[in-house]
Amino acid sequence: MIKRSDELVHSDMDGETVMMSIEQSQYYGLDSVGTRIWDLIENEMRVGDICAALMNEYDVTEQQCQQDVISFLQDMLDNNTVTTR
Repeated sequence: MIKRSDELVHSDMDGETVMMSIEQSQYYGLDSVGTRIWDLIENEMRVGDICAALMNEYDVTEQQCQQDVISFLQDMLDNNTVTTR
């Protein structure tokens, strides 16, 4: 299960998300797909469910989606922008 970190302030800027970590004093920007994932994980969600939602919206194979989502979420986890349980 993965969820947004409560430590971030975020805002929508023309369809993309800009976030700031108050704790780390760092800014992050997400493209449209990253923003969609961010929207999906407002509440706890399984990686498989994130991929299922994205495959319904984008022309992507399951394997490519899983690789990209896991890579994206790992980067976010490394930056403490998401939490897992």
